[in-house]
Amino acid sequence: EASGASGETLSLALEFTRMIYFGSIGFILFGFSNSILTARGDSKPFRNMLIIGFLANLILNPLFVYGWIGVPTLGFRGIALSTIIIEFLTGSYLFGLCIHRGFLGRFKIKNLWPSWNFMKEMLFQGIPASMNMVMIAIGFFVTNFFIKDFGDQALAMFGVATKIEQFILLPSIGISIAVSTIVAQNNGAGRLDRVKECLQIASKWGWILIIPLSVIMAAGSEWWMKIFTKDPEVISLGVTFLWIMLWTEWSYVLGGIHLSALQGMKRPFMGFLSPLLRTVLGRIIVFSVAINIYHFGIEGIFWGIVGLNTIMTCFVMWYTKRKLDQELEKIAPTQNS
Repeated sequence: EASGASGETLSLALEFTRMIYFGSIGFILFGFSNSILTARGDSKPFRNMLIIGFLANLILNPLFVYGWIGVPTLGFRGIALSTIIIEFLTGSYLFGLCIHRGFLGRFKIKNLWPSWNFMKEMLFQGIPASMNMVMIAIGFFVTNFFIKDFGDQALAMFGVATKIEQFILLPSIGISIAVSTIVAQNNGAGRLDRVKECLQIASKWGWILIIPLSVIMAAGSEWWMKIFTKDPEVISLGVTFLWIMLWTEWSYVLGGIHLSALQGMKRPFMGFLSPLLRTVLGRIIVFSVAINIYHFGIEGIFWGIVGLNTIMTCFVMWYTKRKLDQELEKIAPTQNS
């Protein structure tokens, strides 16, 4: 309701969400197993499962929604059910792969007793990363809360346009995952020179990837929007949004790379602070001022996102460089001696 949903939309959203929560074990298994494999430097199984999941969705979605070959017609619930099944099966495969490769070790009763030092370290790394995702999710609620005042078409536009953005940003996610793994390994080995080199190379390729992809997103914005909707007002708003977002896509890429590097350096707190300021507190303040005081309209929200992303990403990049330089200075006397 806070996002502006009501009536049938609210009813369908609640039904879908409840089913997804019921099958959340599959999502947990998938994420848990992929984290183990990624930490070992193997992201290929994750890629393969995403491809298989995509193809399986093409079959199971219409199968459950429309009730083909004797399967009961489930309608909207069929989409949630197919998602749960696919996540559970792919997650089980990845978990089995971890066991087969010996990453989880043999089960022993004594291992059920918690190791407080390990749990402390895990929580120190894991809580900020989890809060990162929580803050981003809350940020979407905040943005929806302000956008809903501009009508249902504006809400529909934001849902569609952000999915297009996420599609454009997909290649950069692989860079961030690789950075986290490589930085963690070299940081543990005390090779901070390689950490610095990794960050430089990843940033360079981030720029190389995101510049043409951002142009493709903006230049083809009308075509992208028409794939998902025929409503002229939604399309028009979406085109405006994507052209403005052209100027901030780089911030998602560079910000993700530097936050991943900090995670690998065992400095995860910025992963929580950055989205808190950028997507929650910052948006509440900036959107309120832009709409209620200066009356900029919906474009005030769009440019507010650009401004917040730019400022926060520049700060994260500066902070990462500062922390890395400080670590390099600490080991310099040892290397010289």
